[in-house]
Amino acid sequence: MKTIKSKVATLIASTSVILIVAVLAVSLTVMKNNVVTMCENYLYDTCVSASNTLYESFYGDTEQVNMDVRIQYILYNVGIQDMDSSKAYLVDKSGNFLYHNDPDMIGTQMTGNKVIQDVLDQLNSTGVMPTADVKECKVDGTQKYVAYMCTVNDWVVYVEADKDDVLSSITSIITISLIVGGLLILLAVVIGIIVTGKITKPITKLTTVINDISELNMTDEHEIPITKDEIGVMGAAVARMKHQLQEIVGDLNGISGKLVSDSNTLYDISENVTEASTNNSATNEELAASMESTSQSTENVTNSVQDMNSSAIEVANKINEGTNLTSSAMDKAQEIHERTRQAREETLKVYDEIKGTSEQAIIQAKEVQKINELANAIQEIADQTTLLSLNASIEAARAGEQGRGFAVVASEIANLASESTTTGANIVTIVAQVNTSVETLTKCLVDALEFLENKVMNDYDAFMESSDEYSSAAKNIEDFMNQANEEVDQLKSAISSITDVMDSINRNINECSIGINDIANKTTEVVELTSESFERSNNCKTSASELQDITSRFHI
Repeated sequence: MKTIKSKVATLIASTSVILIVAVLAVSLTVMKNNVVTMCENYLYDTCVSASNTLYESFYGDTEQVNMDVRIQYILYNVGIQDMDSSKAYLVDKSGNFLYHNDPDMIGTQMTGNKVIQDVLDQLNSTGVMPTADVKECKVDGTQKYVAYMCTVNDWVVYVEADKDDVLSSITSIITISLIVGGLLILLAVVIGIIVTGKITKPITKLTTVINDISELNMTDEHEIPITKDEIGVMGAAVARMKHQLQEIVGDLNGISGKLVSDSNTLYDISENVTEASTNNSATNEELAASMESTSQSTENVTNSVQDMNSSAIEVANKINEGTNLTSSAMDKAQEIHERTRQAREETLKVYDEIKGTSEQAIIQAKEVQKINELANAIQEIADQTTLLSLNASIEAARAGEQGRGFAVVASEIANLASESTTTGANIVTIVAQVNTSVETLTKCLVDALEFLENKVMNDYDAFMESSDEYSSAAKNIEDFMNQANEEVDQLKSAISSITDVMDSINRNINECSIGINDIANKTTEVVELTSESFERSNNCKTSASELQDITSRFHI
């Protein structure tokens, strides 16, 4: 049987192996691509640098003195450092070597390099220099990386490196990675075993405790593990279960002993019950006779209480009628009070309006006095006009015949002055009459306002005060009627309570009579059941002994 420890350790180890292998596979692939890219870039940069140097050395040089020495000096150390297969070459447009690491090859035709041959073919056919690049091809049976670039004089410089040499560094990295991966796997297995041990150790302890419980061993011989994870929760649950079982077994032990004691006590009680039942028969007969007499008395009291209840209901009805009449009177008094208040407010409003209008009219009537002033002014003008006409007549008489026209004008002026004097006198007479009428009207308005203010408003106030007193008296009567009604309701409630109590007493007496008869009948049955109880108490004692035997199997 595989244990949890072995299963968890296997799971951790297998998971670690899969993760490490996956990481190594991805890392090696990425590393290989990075190394190849780095080498290609290095070859490209080296080729471009050599091409630039050749341009600087031979551009515009038609004599090309010591060309071989100069080319060898430029290209001798070109290539990837510490890689023997990485060399630089230089060919002309025809494909002849201008530089080779083997001096015997200089001047010979280049063969076997398809990439460089394609560059030369394109250069010769189109006359256009191909763009510098790095490509992979097979040269003389060996896979190589070739970086090329066209340079001065239509020469082509290229740098080679064996693919195996480029990837040789990857091989050592793979070896180191595998060793590290193996160590990591071993470390993961060790960690898995340690972690599994820590996980399974409390489980093993908990299993031991559970086995003890299954064997009815409730002692604290083995410790329950205490952790802060799910195992700790299980341990706490097992501890609670164990504690509860201990309490149950202890309670069962106590109950079994108590059952034996109660069985003996039950036997003694059965004998006493038999004797008491015999004595109860005579007592029950006496109680039955007393109950019949008591029942007759309670019926008489109940009838009297019912008569009181009827009288109280009649009084309550009369009080309710008086309360309704009082409420109606109060409503009427309130209505009269409200109407009086409204009439008083309307009268006061009319009084204010008449007073304001009268005061304004009196003020306006005083303007008539200005007419007197105007009449006096007209009289003065008439007097001056008369004097003027007189002077004009005198001057016309002095003028003689030449002043006749002026005399006519003086005559008209005299007539106008006479009419003005008459008109002024008439105006004075009319104004005197108007002043007399205004004074009479003013006196009438003042008398009317005094009547409204002193008589009518006082009557309204007295009437409102009377309605308030009437309403207050009606309110007192209503309060008295309500209080009387409440007292009658309390009386009715008390009578109802008495009635209920008497009914309850009657029912209790009847029930007691029936109960007493039943007790007499049951007494005989109790005696019979006492014997059966004695037998069952013996059975309980036997069962209690068996229960003690069962609980003794538990170890607490």
